[in-house]
Amino acid sequence: MFNSKQMSEVGRAIKGMQLDKAKAYLQRVLVKKDVIPYMRHKGGKGRHAQAKNHKWVVGSGWPTKSTKMMLKLLENAQANATGPNKDADLTSKPLVLKHVQVNRARKMRRRTYRAHGRMGPYVRSPCHVELVVEAPAAKVSKPKETKTLVTRKAAALSRFGKVKVGGGEKKQ
Repeated sequence: MFNSKQMSEVGRAIKGMQLDKAKAYLQRVLVKKDVIPYMRHKGGKGRHAQAKNHKWVVGSGWPTKSTKMMLKLLENAQANATGPNKDADLTSKPLVLKHVQVNRARKMRRRTYRAHGRMGPYVRSPCHVELVVEAPAAKVSKPKETKTLVTRKAAALSRFGKVKVGGGEKKQ
């Protein structure tokens, strides 16, 4: 239920990470030892040296409310994946965040009272968060295909049989 723009940046930052590493990263953001790189919603944001660790420039964001809520969601996802009725093999493998998506929810509109009998909007922009956590699939080693470089002439010869390509026969 937090700002959808900040929450989407937090979601983008942790997508594809292992669950334990994502939780440690968000803990570092809370104590301002690391930064959330702002990729899309960066208007008015300044530059920060901590963003260099993420190969980005704009990263003056330590969104504490969104980070705390995302940490709660990650702990919930981990509890759901490794509950008492789940497979034992999930607990041994590190879980990976395969999908993180943040969508805007309907705006919550209230009013604030201003001077001289006026009213002003008091709008909140909540969001919906989707998380998909999976155990990494076992890697299957594929046999490497060796490609040989073929010239155009050799390719044409193999396509059309042994037909001569280019200039005709020499006359003697």
